[in-house]
Formats: sequence, C-alpha cells, structure tokens
Amino acid sequence: MATLVLKQVSKRFGDTTALQPSSLDVPDGEFVVLVGPSGCGKTTLLRLIAGLEAPSDGDILIGDRRVNDLEPSARDIAMVFQNYALYPHMKVRDNLTYGLRLRGASKEDIARRVQWAAGLLGLSELLERKPSALSGGQRQRVAMGRAIVREPQLFLFDEPLSNLDARLRNHMRVEIKQLHQRLKTTTVFVTHDQVEAMTLAQRVVVMNQGRIEQVGTPGEVYARPASVFVAGFLGAPGMNLFDAELGADGQTLHIAQAAPLHLGSTLNATQCELVVGIRPEALAPDPQGAWQMDIVLREALGAETLLHGMIGAQPCVVRVAGDAPWQEGQRMGLRIDPAALHVFDRATGARIAA
Repeated sequence: MATLVLKQVSKRFGDTTALQPSSLDVPDGEFVVLVGPSGCGKTTLLRLIAGLEAPSDGDILIGDRRVNDLEPSARDIAMVFQNYALYPHMKVRDNLTYGLRLRGASKEDIARRVQWAAGLLGLSELLERKPSALSGGQRQRVAMGRAIVREPQLFLFDEPLSNLDARLRNHMRVEIKQLHQRLKTTTVFVTHDQVEAMTLAQRVVVMNQGRIEQVGTPGEVYARPASVFVAGFLGAPGMNLFDAELGADGQTLHIAQAAPLHLGSTLNATQCELVVGIRPEALAPDPQGAWQMDIVLREALGAETLLHGMIGAQPCVVRVAGDAPWQEGQRMGLRIDPAALHVFDRATGARIAA
C-alpha cells in the first residue's frame, strides 16, 4: 500500500485544457472517489495517475516515488476498466493469471494468489469458464480479481459499475466496499454517479470543468457544499437553488415571490445578489408556512414522496413521507428554518459563511 500525492498536476491537449492545476493528497489505505459530470476531467486525472497520459505540468507521487516518467507497468498499480477488458478466448483462471505470468511469477505464487482472490470474490466455481459464460456481475468480479492478484500499492477504478443494471450496481457497491475494508489498499474510484460516490467514498473529490471544486467526506460535502455546483450536483434530487436579494440590514433575504426570511444574524456578504439553497428534506409542510408552493408533480417512491412545484417563477422540490396526502394541483404552505439555508455568491458561485 502507498500514499498518492498530486502536486499542481494539469493536462492540456493542444489548446484545450482538460485538467486545470490540481493538487490532492490520498493517505495510505484511503478510498477516494472522483465524481462529476461527463467532461469534468475525472477520467483524465485517473489516466494521469495510471500513466496512460503524461501530465503537462506538476508531479505525481506514489509512495515516495515520482512516477511522471514511469510506464504504467512500473507504477505498481492495478486498474479496473468500465468494459472489464477481459480476454474472451481465455478462461477465468487464465484471465486472472495472465499479468502474473508476464511478470515471471512462480507457479506456486500464482496458484496462491489465484486461490486467495477467487475465494475472496466468490470465483472459485467459475475458474474454468470463459467470459461469455458469465453474467455482468461475474465479469466485473473477474476484472477485480485480475487487479487483486497483482497485490498492487494502488487500485484505480474507471466507472466499473456503469454497464450493470441498477440492482446489480447496488450489490457490487457493497462488494467493493467490503473488499476495501478487507484489503485496505489505497483506492481511487471514478464515477459520474453521485450515489456511488456518497456510499463508497471515505473522501469525495467533486470535479467540474477540469478543476477540483471540493474535497471532503461525503457528510462534509453534503452538509456544507463549497459552491453552487456542488450543492446542485450532490443529492438525489439536488438542492433547491433560488435567486435571492439581501436586504440593506444584512439579515433579511428576499427569495422568489415568497415572504422575506429573517436570518437572525448579519450575513457576511459583499454584494446583495445571492443564490440561496435548501435541501428538499429541509422544507417542512405547514399550512401556516410563510412560503406557498403550487404542486405540479407527485413522485411516489414508496417510503418517501417527492413533490415538485413552483414558488412564484422558481421551481422547488420537497421530500415528504411516502403516505403524504399532497397531490398535483394543490397549494401547500412551507416552513423554512433559516439554519438550514446555504448561501452562495451569485457571481462566483462560492459559499458565503454566515
């Protein structure tokens, strides 16, 4: 196992900057998830760590070694790809051992590692099958097993669950989490799925437009998003975001066509044009509530229900209990707790501390 350190690493393709200067420290044994929309730079960053791309600037250190100029095979890493990258003409056993045989490992060592990995991943009964005879989840476990048998310092996962159906993705998330708890190998996992990020990561790296927006535990980035982007991206559904104006007293927010909100303390803002965010679960239905929302859509999800509506001209989502009586076409009052508000600078998108 090893630490991973990125020091102002960037990547340009001609005149296009795919990754702006980015720094990140990953302690030994940590599970870090890079998350963001397509084109945000997360896969580029992973490929730089793997050695599949060379950085334009900056340094990459795995353990105490600077690896910028090392080939992927010399970095002591193992990578699991989105499409599994299994050899279709080889049996599972041969897929697992191929890399070890190329490196000249002894037969005894190969047998030990394959037996260990197969037992760990439930592959012992599948070793004589070819990939075409396996399910998607079984193929994913083989791809993970091929990485595990190398006993690397660093695991890299490039959206490994995106080709699986929803139920199997949930199952594989649990398997990957449990696998890391057993092996404790430093891991970098790339996904565009924020549910995967929040459930798998010890720390989340949220990326947007080629830069790192925020790094923190899942709880930290959810409870205190550093920007409007992070606030809207994390959460299912994302945070409600409203354009707002700060009153001259520095304590009153005017939001949509709703009653003013009195914060009770002075907001540390340099301008009056703001964005105010509030999570769907932080909006409480209340007939006497100061805000009024016209419900346009009811999504019943079993244990909970999502109510989509409009507060004036601005859309809003409210999370309520699954048996809540509210229906489309109704108007509901909402109670707002000022302590649940997140306030951002409208011009920069940055969080404003209360």
